[in-house]
Amino acid sequence: MSVPAIPAIAAPNSSSHLILRVFPLSPKGIIDHLDLRKAIYRKTAAYGHFGRKGFAWERVDATEELLAKAKKAKRILQRRRAHD
Repeated sequence: MSVPAIPAIAAPNSSSHLILRVFPLSPKGIIDHLDLRKAIYRKTAAYGHFGRKGFAWERVDATEELLAKAKKAKRILQRRRAHD
C-alpha cells in the first residue's frame, strides 16, 4: 500500500497527520473503506444506523494502527527534544 500524500496543513506527527496516514479520506477512499456501494437500505432504515454492529462505519479496526503510529510519533518527538 502506498503512503498517501499528506496536505501541508497537517503538521508532522500531529493527530491530523496520523489520521490522514491511516484513513483514506478521498471520496473514492471513503466509499471503498466504508463499502458504501452496497445497498443496505432495509438494515439502515430500521432503528437508525449509528451505534449498531454490522455497519462498516462502526468498525474500530484502525485503533491499533493509530495507537502504534501515535506512540512512534511520540518517541520521535521525544528524541528530537532530547537532542535540542
